[in-house]
Amino acid sequence: MIRNYSIISKISIGSFGVIYKAVKNFNYFAIKEIFVKREEKEEIERIKEEAKLLEKLQNCLFNNNEYIVQYFESFEQNNNFYIVMEYCDKGDLDSFIKERKEQNNFLSEDEIWKIFIEISIGIGIIHRNKIIHRDLKPLNIFLTIKNNKKIGDFGVSKLLNNQKKATTITGTFYYLSPEICNQNSYDFKSDIWSLGCILYELCTFNHAFDGNNPVEIYEKIKSGKYEDINSVNKKYVKYSRYLVNMISKILNVNPNNRPSINSILTEDIVLEKAYKFNLINQIKNIIPEVKGAINVFISKKESENKNQNNIRKKSNDKNKKKKDNYKKEVKNNFNKDNYINIKIKNNINNNDKKKVIHKKKEINKKNLEQKQKV
Repeated sequence: MIRNYSIISKISIGSFGVIYKAVKNFNYFAIKEIFVKREEKEEIERIKEEAKLLEKLQNCLFNNNEYIVQYFESFEQNNNFYIVMEYCDKGDLDSFIKERKEQNNFLSEDEIWKIFIEISIGIGIIHRNKIIHRDLKPLNIFLTIKNNKKIGDFGVSKLLNNQKKATTITGTFYYLSPEICNQNSYDFKSDIWSLGCILYELCTFNHAFDGNNPVEIYEKIKSGKYEDINSVNKKYVKYSRYLVNMISKILNVNPNNRPSINSILTEDIVLEKAYKFNLINQIKNIIPEVKGAINVFISKKESENKNQNNIRKKSNDKNKKKKDNYKKEVKNNFNKDNYINIKIKNNINNNDKKKVIHKKKEINKKNLEQKQKV
């Protein structure tokens, strides 16, 4: 029992502590238990900072919490610190990728775009609240039974208010940006690089930058060279140039040439896919900065749909007219054929009638002759 939450099981154990699955009032929760030593003041502040960031995000989300793991409360108990969050019942993206890899079941392009856009919306929410996540990876993208993708684990996240850049080296090897590997200051574009690594992994089930040790991985990241996604799995699947180009844009070693999350969300291909997946209005409502670009796109799309509907209507009208003419022609031919048949029948009947009359006359004549003889 932790406060008034009943512990069901352990979800995971790490160097920070333990994450439990818990229940309260028939609702499930994930509780992060962090072991804290009283003398480690910096660590205590970091943990409290994570709780503050989660609370800040939650206050900004209102009911739009489809893309960020929901935060409920935090407290200290028995010299440990606890953060109570939403329980995501379908695990995480890392497990999902590994399962599909074991099945050799590669994702379709639409599946990839949908996951990518959902994660991008979550990053958009984080960035517009001046927060750098700093540890974006499949293990920190959680899945729900409603098939939502939610960003969680803000343990190393950083709030950038007046401070334009961060300097602390933190994150997971495979997803670190070149600027962090070069020990340079960094900003929101570092998260964008991590997003590109996740996108690459969705396409190939492999890390974009891999190696036998951290130094080897760092060198590959700094070079920005990776194997083309269509070369990795060419036996099984081939993805479009749009997907290839998106990865190329994001995995640019120069952060100044790397797109912002708002630029990504207003790319033509992203808007097209978001429109297809019914995510376009969610992007517009959750991230107001892209509202103008999306309104222009929606107007263009509605105009295109209107034109297509007009073309479709004209085509349907033309086909209907053609069909009606065909029916009329068939009917006329039927009536004509029917008239001919009736006429033939009438002729047959008239001939039969004449024969009967002629036969009667012969019989009458014969009878008359016999009477006269008598």
